[in-house]
Amino acid sequence: MEQVTPPSQFSYAYSLLQKSILLSLDDDLAIRDWIDDLINGDEAAATSAWRRQLSLSSHASSAKSAFLSVYNGVRARLLHLQPLSINY
Repeated sequence: MEQVTPPSQFSYAYSLLQKSILLSLDDDLAIRDWIDDLINGDEAAATSAWRRQLSLSSHASSAKSAFLSVYNGVRARLLHLQPLSINY
């Protein structure tokens, strides 16, 4: 994704997409850490990982919504396309 250069009209949407992907990956890693900590019997670390995951999940959802809102605006303005609707 870092090697792709979006058209200038989509650059802000592209930066929001990058942010949402990175937050989603961090969210997935926190879930992995939570599972590993549970398997290893480390309750304190598991609780910490779960709290981190909840926060990251919230941030990732907000970032995805922000991206989709901006992207749909650009699509409508430049291409006269109907908005995309994605459930995550």
